[in-house]
Amino acid sequence: MTDYSDFFRLRTKALGDFNPNWLPQCDRSLLYAAKRATNGQRWLANYLKDIAPTLLAGLEAINPATEVEGYFTLLMQPRSHVTETMLELGSLAYSPLIKQAIDQKSVEHIQKTMGTTRYQFALDAPEIPLRHTPDAQMLKISESLMTDLICQGAAELTHLTSSIALQERVLLMLSPKLALLLQKKSPVIESEYLMQHIRTTAAQPGLAA
Repeated sequence: MTDYSDFFRLRTKALGDFNPNWLPQCDRSLLYAAKRATNGQRWLANYLKDIAPTLLAGLEAINPATEVEGYFTLLMQPRSHVTETMLELGSLAYSPLIKQAIDQKSVEHIQKTMGTTRYQFALDAPEIPLRHTPDAQMLKISESLMTDLICQGAAELTHLTSSIALQERVLLMLSPKLALLLQKKSPVIESEYLMQHIRTTAAQPGLAA
C-alpha cells in the first residue's frame, strides 16, 4: 500500500505557512485563523488549488529518503527559514559577481541592499562551481537585487527535486510576483555543491522534519 503520510504532512505545513500575498483580498487575521484550523485549511486549499494543484488538490507519494538528504527536512521548516536559505543560495550563486564589484559605489550599493552579514557571507564563500554565470546587470539595480537573489535561490531549490508537490511548496512560499520571476530562472550552482549545502543546512541543530 502506498504511504502518503509525508505528502499530507507537507500539505498541512504548506497551508499553515504560505505567502499571504496569494490571497490579498483576505483579511490577515482571518488568514491567520484559517491556517490553524482544519476546516480553515480546507477552505484555503480550495482557493489555492489552482496555484498548487498537485499539493492541494492531488496526491503524490513522497519519500524523503529518495530526495536529496535534508531536502524534505528543510522544506518542512517555517517559511522564514526557507526564505533565508533561498537568499543564501542566491548569494552563493552571485558570489563570483559580488566579489568582482570592487569600485566604492558598487560595493556600497550591494552591501546596503544585501545587508552587511549577507554581503560578507557572499565575500567569504569559497569558489562556487557554476553551470553558467548569472546576469551581472542585476547587481546594478538596487530595488531588484534582493528579489533576484530569492528567485535564484528558489530556482536552485526546485531544481533538486522531481516532486511536483515539493516544487509547489517552494512556490507557495514566494509572493505571486516572485513566482512569475521564478519561471525565468534556471539553476546556476552545480548539483553536487548544492546538495552538500542543503545537507549542511538541514543538519543544523534544532531542525527536524
